[in-house]
Amino acid sequence: MIQKHPFKKITSFEQEQQSIQDINKFNSMIHALQSTSRNTRKEAARELGELGLEDAVEPLSFALFDEEDVSVRIQIIEALSQIGTDEAIAGIMDMLADPDNNVRKAAVSALGGIDSDEILDQVINELIYTAEEDTDCPVRLAAIDALLQYDDKRITQMLSGLSSDPEPMICDAIKRAMGQETKIEKSKTKAPKPKTKGGRKQRTKR
Repeated sequence: MIQKHPFKKITSFEQEQQSIQDINKFNSMIHALQSTSRNTRKEAARELGELGLEDAVEPLSFALFDEEDVSVRIQIIEALSQIGTDEAIAGIMDMLADPDNNVRKAAVSALGGIDSDEILDQVINELIYTAEEDTDCPVRLAAIDALLQYDDKRITQMLSGLSSDPEPMICDAIKRAMGQETKIEKSKTKAPKPKTKGGRKQRTKR
């Protein structure tokens, strides 16, 4: 009778082979960022983002500056956002000056909810500047949405300053945001209702 093994023991040689395969795969992704095919570059950026390795930040950042296709630049921003290191976030912030509105909007959206204390102050400053000064209304709206994910006094001041903005859509967004802030503050200060003794009301006997 042939004995079946419940699992196959992985040897150190096999582990080394797997490691070599992973390195080769990573290197091929990096190389693909320079492909003449837009779809290949885009797919390479997507895979590197899913891989999440810090080593991918530098080649992705270099590719971002050289990339001419808007859709690929947006995919690289998404990849850097998935990796999420301070260096990756800095690369995303550089795209706030991109000439394409859609790229700037993607960069702004990626900067919402950053939890790194080291770079958070710079992120908020960049988002405030974008919300106030960008030439494209949807980009400004995206910046406002990203800023509302943070609790910072500078954001409250910005909202107040933009409440009389000449762009109606900005004014509407600010009113909604300030209304939400007011509701949150009221819920914080509102005293809890005292609980009634006895829990349920007793039924009256017929």
